[in-house]
Amino acid sequence: MPEKDELESRMLVAVRARSLTDREISTTQSRYPEKTIEQHRCVRCEHPNVVLTDPDTTAEVFLLSRGDRAYAFDYVFDAQDTNDTVYGVTVSPLIAYIMSGYNATCFAYGMTGAGKTYTMMGEVGAPGLCFLAVEELFRHIGAPHSHKYYSIHVSYLEIYNEKIKDLVGSTKKTLDIVEHAHRGIVVNNLTEYAVTNLQEMQQLMEAGNMRRTMASTGSNVVSSRSHAILQITVKERCTAPGADANVMQVCTGKLSLIDLAGSERASCSDMKGIRMVEGANINRSLLSLANCITVLANINQRTEKASQLPLPHIPYRDSKLTRLLKDSLGGNTRTVMIANISPSCISYEETVSTLKYASRARNIRRKIHKNISTEDTQANYKDIIQSLQGEIAELRTQVQLAQTANERLAGPSNAVESPAGLGIAGSPGTPKRKKTRKQTNANKQRNVQTSKRHQLLAPAQKESLHRIDRVFQYVTHLNAAEPSSDSCAASNQAESRVFQAYLLRLVMGAAADRRERSKLQI
Repeated sequence: MPEKDELESRMLVAVRARSLTDREISTTQSRYPEKTIEQHRCVRCEHPNVVLTDPDTTAEVFLLSRGDRAYAFDYVFDAQDTNDTVYGVTVSPLIAYIMSGYNATCFAYGMTGAGKTYTMMGEVGAPGLCFLAVEELFRHIGAPHSHKYYSIHVSYLEIYNEKIKDLVGSTKKTLDIVEHAHRGIVVNNLTEYAVTNLQEMQQLMEAGNMRRTMASTGSNVVSSRSHAILQITVKERCTAPGADANVMQVCTGKLSLIDLAGSERASCSDMKGIRMVEGANINRSLLSLANCITVLANINQRTEKASQLPLPHIPYRDSKLTRLLKDSLGGNTRTVMIANISPSCISYEETVSTLKYASRARNIRRKIHKNISTEDTQANYKDIIQSLQGEIAELRTQVQLAQTANERLAGPSNAVESPAGLGIAGSPGTPKRKKTRKQTNANKQRNVQTSKRHQLLAPAQKESLHRIDRVFQYVTHLNAAEPSSDSCAASNQAESRVFQAYLLRLVMGAAADRRERSKLQI
């Protein structure tokens, strides 16, 4: 577990090559009939290097650390490596950073059909990195921790045709990206669920995967047509060291798990109509991502003389994807990139392009720091008490008005006494106008309805005042108590937690009262 508040981080890049598919074998045999099945592979994984064989020549291109063709990676996985193996060396170390208050990101990059969705989401019997990360996260939270309290919030979205959609929320509207002063780049009106156990998290993820846009193309039977971003926010609350017992230290860690749609060629995928539009938007966003990676890599490779010049422009705003990944690429985030490639000869150009951008991403470096803040629970209680005091005054006024109205309705007459001869209605010197039978019946009906409303409203207002008065009596008791020992302090902390739960029930009751009052307005 990292102990420093600031660390220097480099983007970790891993390459994963899947096995050959039946379609690739048949296509390669028709294109290169002289090659054997073993020669259909143009990729050979030799950790930590990759060996490429050009299918049109017999010369091997060793992508080693020499000259401008340095394509060495942190980890290289072959078709025999499982998702558990990939997770153990790439995403699993990120969990400790998340629990310590750092941000972390893992995203899969590569051509369509290279195995990105299988790596991130998995299948039945072989869970992907997202599900494995969630399981380890809840195992860590479920372990016994002294004086530490955790809360987890999760959101799930997709970027389809440059439109952001919520995968777990009820809204079907397109969402917008806004830049928050403290939170950075956020999606406005995105649903965030508070989850308490592993089953709730898995159900949300499965529901989001069912709503994600998928389709069949010439390159892949089940192809992802959108970029999916799963974001998990973990908050750890504990007593701040050397501070008052009412001051809580909050460490906020954010884990982003991203399954990118794959780049594809229209000629190879046989795309037409809506599939053509989807492919164009996917390629445009991935090109923007590649441009951002190139600029960030060049910034870290600048010479001492060039470092004195102004920083070049980073085109984050060229697409929705790069704008959301701004912190993951060049911000306060520890990032892991998994480049998925196809070993087939017919995908040689796409494999070279993927390896080229993956190698550039290894040069991205930045400093990351913890997300630490403090919360004064006593100050929060004071704010809540002040708001409740205003509500008490309002409720008391309404009760007095209701009692006055009931007394008037119970009186023998509604006439107002006034001096004689002043011309005021109800005085002996002024003759009363006779009311018609229709007006008399309408007034009687109105008085009966008003009386019923007051009779229904007054008990609810009195009950709200009674509950709030009890809370203030309890707060007065807490303020009057002065702990003289550790046991008393522990008792007050327990009482404070009980009061916090009681206060939550009170606020919910007050909201219910407000709803009743809105139905019974006078």
